[in-house]
Amino acid sequence: KGVGMDFISSCINANREIYDILKEADPTLKEPQGKGFGGDISKKIDLVAEEIFRYHLEAFGRFDSEESGESGEGDCRVIVDPLDGSDNFASDIPFYGTSVALEIDGRIRESFVCNLVTGTYYRKSGPNEMKGSVITRQVIPYEPNPHASVGIFEKSYARPDLVEKVHRCGLKFRTPGALALSLAMAREVTFVLFAGSMREYDIAAGWHINEELFCYRDEELLLVSSNREIFDKLYHELKG
Repeated sequence: KGVGMDFISSCINANREIYDILKEADPTLKEPQGKGFGGDISKKIDLVAEEIFRYHLEAFGRFDSEESGESGEGDCRVIVDPLDGSDNFASDIPFYGTSVALEIDGRIRESFVCNLVTGTYYRKSGPNEMKGSVITRQVIPYEPNPHASVGIFEKSYARPDLVEKVHRCGLKFRTPGALALSLAMAREVTFVLFAGSMREYDIAAGWHINEELFCYRDEELLLVSSNREIFDKLYHELKG
């Protein structure tokens, strides 16, 4: 297979299949299955989703999943988080999704993140960031939301010192609990902030989708915003 729209189409098909399975509301999908490669406890849905992605995407290159690590052959690498926010799913909190990135020659070239509750996806292929639906197949340009009034601060509970700094900037935020999905949604909120250990599975696709925005990342801090004033205010407060 090639890349570009073939890869995006395969991501859409895989996510639609997972979306349909979740609509069946099988309670056994929430059952724990042991620790995955990434260190978290895998749910049955994590493993089911992984196999669906493997079927649709392994032809593009080495398949590297948070659940089972890297397998297969090829010059390209497909980086997959089969279910971002599986604890939310198990707890009936409606915020969870998937994250897929295609790495070619050491760089992410294609990325796709899907909200499995709404069926909405965010993707970047070439220079274009797009938003669409795995249900209707409608696609529109992914533009900043002019009405956004809150940001997202993932894992804020672990950093009360940074929470205070965000409050000093006069900014509101939420903590929905699915980093890959939150990061992909950066254009829909005022900012996305994360502090802590970062795994490639969580950030590869979302970071690529937003690389044209105002971005900062070091070993323990990630900040993205489509608004220069908000980005500057937060950056100077957090790093000052």
